[in-house]
Amino acid sequence: MRFLTILMIGLLVLPFAYAKEGSMKLLAVSEHEDGTLQGSIASLTLEVVEGKGRVFIDTYPYTKLDTQMSTRYANQIACHYLAADCSRYDFFYTIRADAPIVGGASASAALAVLTVAVLDDRQLNASATITGTMNSGGIIGPISGIKEKIEAAAGDGLQKVLIPAGQESIILRNTSIEVNAFAKDLHINVVSVEDLDQALAVLTDKPLNNATFSFAPPPAYQKLMQGVAGNLCNRSKLLRSQISTADLNASDRTIYDEAVNQTIRADTALSSTLSYTAASFCFGANAKFHGLLYLQQKTEEGAIRQEISSVLKNLTLVDAKQSDKTKETISELETSMVVRERLLDAQQVIEATVQRSEKNDPAFAYGYAIERLYSASSWMTFLSMPGKEFTVDEKTLSMSCVAKIAEAEERLQYGDLEVPGYFEEIKPTNAKAKSLAAEKDNLLCLFEASKAKAEADTIITSLGIEEHQLPSLVDKKLRVLEKNILRQEQKGIFPLLGYSYYEYASSLKASDPASALLYAEYALELTNIDLYLQQPEQQRWWKRMLFLNNDQGTWLVIGMILGIVTTGIVFTWHEKKPEKKAPKSPLLRKKR
Repeated sequence: MRFLTILMIGLLVLPFAYAKEGSMKLLAVSEHEDGTLQGSIASLTLEVVEGKGRVFIDTYPYTKLDTQMSTRYANQIACHYLAADCSRYDFFYTIRADAPIVGGASASAALAVLTVAVLDDRQLNASATITGTMNSGGIIGPISGIKEKIEAAAGDGLQKVLIPAGQESIILRNTSIEVNAFAKDLHINVVSVEDLDQALAVLTDKPLNNATFSFAPPPAYQKLMQGVAGNLCNRSKLLRSQISTADLNASDRTIYDEAVNQTIRADTALSSTLSYTAASFCFGANAKFHGLLYLQQKTEEGAIRQEISSVLKNLTLVDAKQSDKTKETISELETSMVVRERLLDAQQVIEATVQRSEKNDPAFAYGYAIERLYSASSWMTFLSMPGKEFTVDEKTLSMSCVAKIAEAEERLQYGDLEVPGYFEEIKPTNAKAKSLAAEKDNLLCLFEASKAKAEADTIITSLGIEEHQLPSLVDKKLRVLEKNILRQEQKGIFPLLGYSYYEYASSLKASDPASALLYAEYALELTNIDLYLQQPEQQRWWKRMLFLNNDQGTWLVIGMILGIVTTGIVFTWHEKKPEKKAPKSPLLRKKR
């Protein structure tokens, strides 16, 4: 009986042993009928319990759909920031505000900060808060109503407000206002922050990591990538030497000059040991040179058909060769992604070219397809690159593929709410990922879904950014990437594609910041791909019998121990108490 009592107390203690929660104040702004803005204070609380990765939001009075989506977005970024497996928890966010409608994404930075603080057991500064949007990589983006929000903070007795970097000066009714000076008059200390790292350093007791980026890729990567660049750039010289420039018309001469310019940029990149950048430039030049060769050779239909047959045969041989290789490291996995993507791309271009009308010249399409195949063959050398080993099976890849598709779909839905029509060109990429998932090509599905998510994030991140501000935004992305690459290095993982795209984005930021931003987003998605490849740990038999996951089992034991100790103390204290003799009844005394 005593054992059952102890067990019941242990089980009763359990629900209270795990749940984590935290809260902070939000700065909100509402618009009156006359167009004027008014700031207000809202409260945000978060409770995290064992669950299935669900995100719930409870707001009063009402919430807009974009608030729900930005909450999920902020939750994902916080989980990625901590490299935490949040699929084992449920998150309950509660917002209470005086505004008639809770809307907009300006609370997403606060949502991400609070999520990290609760999951990582960090104490938030109760006299401070933050306003800003949360973007990919943890970058804090611009918001509106800064003046009104600072006024609300002052009225509530807050002492410090964090705002997005770059908004230290705002324009109000054609008048420039210096935010710091305005806030100082209200006894508010304004701090500009550009990412989640800086915000957490100010709002919690954890110092900012100011380590400089001094990461050098592994010697094996440098050697292999130099080989890829050397092969592609030597091919550029060979193809160029076969072209008769005297026979080029004005249009073809323009294409030829563009290709030559790419080879010059490749030489510059090689001299700076930027091998991936050089390889990319040489590939682009090769596709143009090969197309020009087809035009000059005036290839007949029969020869084109023979070329198609040869390319398809090579595609099959290369695909079979790389498919036989077991993927054990992140580098091998990402190499297979690149090879499969290039093979599929080349095959689709060839098939589309065959179906074209005879009026359309197929020269450059065939040239592109063949060079795509050659590039895939060159990349296969990375299959031999050593690295930290993972056990990656098809079930894990399938789960990763589905997760990435869902994240990309959320980004697209959120984007359609903010700027309808801007995301139509990205949707086919995610649709392609879904098609690959249906075909059980989970590896390529994961790659395509990652690209779709990155492309959507590129647009979302750049909302409200002027063209002249793009280089600054790219710099922020690159700094975040550097931190992520360093974290991966500390885990013994080399993000092959993440580092390669980081290098390429760095080389493009001065000449083509828009493309640099896109490749930086690709790098962010593929640097932390190991988060999607985590397999469930083996559970002990008693956890399986109780249908508990590992954390639940741990907290069950802790709860039971607390219950046993508490009950034991109570029983021990009770047994040591001196017993009082009960008085005899009057009837017995009479008999005596």
